[in-house]
Formats: sequence, C-alpha cells, structure tokens
Amino acid sequence: MKKLYFTACALGALAFAACSDDDNRPPVMTEPTVISFEEGEAMIDRLGDPVVLGRVQVEGWTPFACEQVYWPKELANRIGETDDKGQICLVGPYFYTADSGVGFGVNYNDGTSWDEAGEKVTDTWGGIVLSRNCSRRRETDAVTQQFTAWAEGGANGTRTFAVAFDSNRAGEGFTPREAYNTPQIDFVAPCVPVRICLANSAYTFNYFTDDYFTGEREATTYAVKITGSLGGKTTGEVVCTLLSSRERVTDWREVDLSALGAVDRLLLEVVTEDSRAPMFFCMDELAVIPAATE
Repeated sequence: MKKLYFTACALGALAFAACSDDDNRPPVMTEPTVISFEEGEAMIDRLGDPVVLGRVQVEGWTPFACEQVYWPKELANRIGETDDKGQICLVGPYFYTADSGVGFGVNYNDGTSWDEAGEKVTDTWGGIVLSRNCSRRRETDAVTQQFTAWAEGGANGTRTFAVAFDSNRAGEGFTPREAYNTPQIDFVAPCVPVRICLANSAYTFNYFTDDYFTGEREATTYAVKITGSLGGKTTGEVVCTLLSSRERVTDWREVDLSALGAVDRLLLEVVTEDSRAPMFFCMDELAVIPAATE
C-alpha cells in the first residue's frame, strides 16, 4: 500500500475526531495507509489467492466481455456456494488488503432462477469490483461501460480503481434490500478514514446527457453518501455530489472523510431523485489511520 504523510495539525484534528472522550490526549504523528488497489499492494481474494484483473464475460440481457476487470463471478464458481434458489452465489467481503485487514464486499448470483429451465446465466451483482477501464467517449447505449470510469486513469496517476454498484438502490421498490448489494467496506480493526477519491462511472455520466438537467429535472442531483459505523452505530456521514445542473464532475474528486471518526464499516450509497439512473460510481485512494486505543 502507498503511504501518505500529513501535517501535525491535520493529524491532530483527526486524533481529536477519533478520541473525543480524551481531550487532553496529545496528537500523534501517524502515517496513513492509502489503499489504491494497485498490483503492488498484493491484494488477496477470500481463498487467499492473488487478486488478478483479466477478461470477464457478463451474461444477461446485453451480454458483453470486458478486459482488465476483477469481479466475483470466477471466484463464486470456484467456491461453489448456492442460495435458496439453487443459484451460484457469493455474498460478503471477497477481496482484501494483503494483511486481510480491510475487506471489500459484493452480492453476486448467477441469475439462473430467471430461466425456467434454471440453466441460462444472467449475472446479477451489487457491491465493489476492480477495473482499469477509462473513457470520456459519449455512448448512446452505455451498459457495456459499467466497469469504466469517466476519467483518464485512476486517481493521482494510478491505474487500478474500484467500481461500485448500488444494486439495492437500483432495485428499490421492486426487490428487497440485501446485504452487500450496496457497496460496503469492512475493517477488522477500527480505523479513522481520512479521505477517498470518487469519480463518475462512464455508464452513469452518459445517462445524464448535456440536456438532461432542464425543465422538471433541473433540480435532480446524483450523489454518493458515505456512512461510517462502529459496532453497528452510525458515526457520521459525508455526501459528495457528482452530477447536477451546476456541475458535472469529469475527473476524480477528493472527499474528506475525517468527520466520520473511528469506524469498522463504510457504506457507500447512491442518492438521486432519478430511480432509472445507473447506480454506478468509481472510487480510489482510500486513506485511513488506525483508531486510537485506550
């Protein structure tokens, strides 16, 4: 993982946010860890094997293949777990930092229950995957860009980033909410998030065309709400707007997370008035420091 140094002043503020019960505790110089999903970070999957990006084949109403992606389908088939409908499935953290301290979640099933014979695969997922695909090309049918960031590369010159899909929001009103269908990051030991970089998905950006924010839709916004929790109790939330009539974010945006304090979970939800919008976004460069201990 890459390391990032902060001034004593900034770290003092973070220490205060994480330890409000001890106002006299002096600030401690801490070296934040930056998770940028790069190959050199030696991330591992649930079975302890290296995370490797490659070619994926997505089956469904619009089948397509995409290079340089890591998503749960292959791992789900290797593990072989099934749900109550007999579908191959994988739910929960499925890839981790090299020390297994931070897990990135998904909710995947092969969608065979959609087929009367129970054989045809319709890949169904929500959560977090990895990608190196970037584009600022306009597309009229951009479903095949669901693993693509509207950017030139990863944040701060990196190659790899995470693509997040809030499937709970996409299915709101039609399907029940399920664990890890909303992007979720789990921490084995409590930590204090410092910042994260967010960007638009090319799929989502292309949905919000140049003339979208007019008339009744002028007030529509598309944002990501990041909620921190510790021991099941909410510690705070931060909202970053990616698309609106005032601004359309066209690159990576750094988001300050220090107000969340110490957490053991981050939940990243899409917030928008448009229920038909593709509920995708991209994230990179998550910086954290250990939470203070008594």
